[in-house]
Amino acid sequence: MSKTPPQWARDFELGRDDLEIAPRVIDGETVYFVGDPIKHAYHRLDLLQYEIFKRLDGKTSLEEISAWLLKEYELEAPPEALAEFVGNLRSL
Repeated sequence: MSKTPPQWARDFELGRDDLEIAPRVIDGETVYFVGDPIKHAYHRLDLLQYEIFKRLDGKTSLEEISAWLLKEYELEAPPEALAEFVGNLRSL
């Protein structure tokens, strides 16, 4: 039995061919503009936010992303906080 990914994972799955991702350097820092042509929405993400965003593939759980952040960045981000981040993306 296959498990259907949650809606947030399907909404922000990077496997979508139609998402537009444009890195830009602003004030010496790289930011990423992610455009969703279906929703006519654009999101500006800093490097860490973009690294999290890339992992929203519909397969990786928030718990796994949380563990990755702790290992790679020594950053504690509980799944609940990541869910809030995803919710913020959906509201823009």
